[in-house]
Amino acid sequence: PSGARRTMAQTRSLTSVMDDQRMNRLLDWEGTAANKADVYTLATMLDDVRKGVWEELAAPTPTIDVYRRELQNDYLTTVGRKLNPPPAVPAAGGGGGGGGFGGAPPTPLSEDAKANLRAQLNTLTDDIQKAIPKTTDRSTMVHLQGSMHRIKEILDPKG
Repeated sequence: PSGARRTMAQTRSLTSVMDDQRMNRLLDWEGTAANKADVYTLATMLDDVRKGVWEELAAPTPTIDVYRRELQNDYLTTVGRKLNPPPAVPAAGGGGGGGGFGGAPPTPLSEDAKANLRAQLNTLTDDIQKAIPKTTDRSTMVHLQGSMHRIKEILDPKG
């Protein structure tokens, strides 16, 4: 597929996997499972996603192409929005509340899930710091330095 279509498909997949309701359900299943060893945990899912999106960091000489850099930027944007959501926009139409067509609003992302996302960013920071000295490709180096900056802003938005 073309670059734009590939990027859109990657973004849709990432958004779907990291859906708030999906992450909350994984925590619920982990909490209610009789045998915890049989459960695919949120931490494991987030580890798998991070390792897949950032797999180049483990290479002897990391080189990240433009499409993978875009996916990695989308990953940081997605995590950033989950940890620092934009202010809620008031519902249009005013009125006295009362359900409307959509029923109850979706459950927000749990604090436990947010803690797991912060842990992912801390692990990713360590992985990027280890990869930067091994990187010889300028575009990859600039991308990784920019990613470090973005992670710092996500983890400390007021700082």
